[in-house]
Amino acid sequence: MRKIQRGDRVKIMRGFGKGTVGVVNSVLNDTRVVVEGAPKIVRHFGPSAKRTEGAIDRIDRPVHISNVMIVEIIDSKERPVRVQFKIADGKKIRCSAKTQKQIGGVWKR
Repeated sequence: MRKIQRGDRVKIMRGFGKGTVGVVNSVLNDTRVVVEGAPKIVRHFGPSAKRTEGAIDRIDRPVHISNVMIVEIIDSKERPVRVQFKIADGKKIRCSAKTQKQIGGVWKR
């Protein structure tokens, strides 16, 4: 089970797009995440068989998973929190280390 999963609300803590809060669109190879609302990169494409003309596209830039933290609303403010795992009734759950509230769904062993 991953600490950060698709659909989690996260904040980018370091690197490109620092301070951006958004939802995780996808997790790539368990090491990188694509965050909705994070700055995009510009990619230049030359002409090819598919495209008769070149193009300039804006592409979502993946962020390393160690550079994001899950955001939780505490005292009406969004605050980054650490994630810890607990086993309750034979099921592994993700919890906030600060408030002990469950994050997301339940994972069955």
